[in-house]
Formats: sequence, C-alpha cells, structure tokens
Amino acid sequence: MKKLLLSIMVTCSLGMGMADAQIREVPEAAEEFLQEKYPDLSGVEWVDNLTNFTAIFTSNQKLLKTRFNNKGTWLQTEVTLDEKEVPEAVKDGLSKSRYADREVQQWASFESAKTKGLQYRLLVANSKVEKKYLFFTEEGRLVKEAITL
Repeated sequence: MKKLLLSIMVTCSLGMGMADAQIREVPEAAEEFLQEKYPDLSGVEWVDNLTNFTAIFTSNQKLLKTRFNNKGTWLQTEVTLDEKEVPEAVKDGLSKSRYADREVQQWASFESAKTKGLQYRLLVANSKVEKKYLFFTEEGRLVKEAITL
C-alpha cells in the first residue's frame, strides 16, 4: 500500500512538472508585438496554454499579461492596478451595482481585440467560494460579469 501511494505521488509530481514546460515555440509575431508595444518590458515569461500563448512581464513598473493566439495575433492585455489608479467613474459604477457590498480582491485594466476601448476588470468576492469578474467601461457602466473559481 505504501509503495502504491509513493508511486502515485511520484507520478503526479512528475506530471505537474511537465505541465509547466514550454511545449512549442512562441510565435515570432507575438514576440515582435511585445517588443514594439512595450520597449521597456522586462522579465518576460511565456506560458503555452495549448490554445494560446500568454506573456507575463513588467513594463513601467506594472505587471502585465498579454495573450496571443497560436499564430501570434494579439488577443488581450491585462494590467494589474492599485485601487487609486482606477477611475472614480468605475468605483462609482461598482457602488451603484448589486455587487457594492462585495470585497474587491483585484483591480485591472483590460483591453481585448473583441471589445471596444479600455475596460476595467474587478475580481469581487462575498465569500471564499463565490467570486466574480466584473467588467466596467471607463464611464463606469457594468458590461459583463463572469463567475470564476
């Protein structure tokens, strides 16, 4: 029984290590996009999500996550923000929404190839289990909500 348990633990740990490995080459178009748009970027870490690539890096002392499709076409960029960097209109929109009583755990700006203009993404929670992403326009209008783990 002990051998079986040890065998399972070793197999799982090896599998988890391999899951973090870069499987494919990062598309050249994605690398070029980053260098053009963020000339002062540093510490780029690429993650291969099989259906897309994510670049995690810092630029202007901000943490950014930029996602590309498999051909290197830009899909979205998320910038982690402090609460003080979020427009008052967005905070006002949150205070007038049905989520006003929830704790904001993360503030971020969000741009996407599918959306028009800059949006703000807030991770809100009312318990350890129930969390949602809320997307607000720069004017403070709630345009989307998504459940997350």
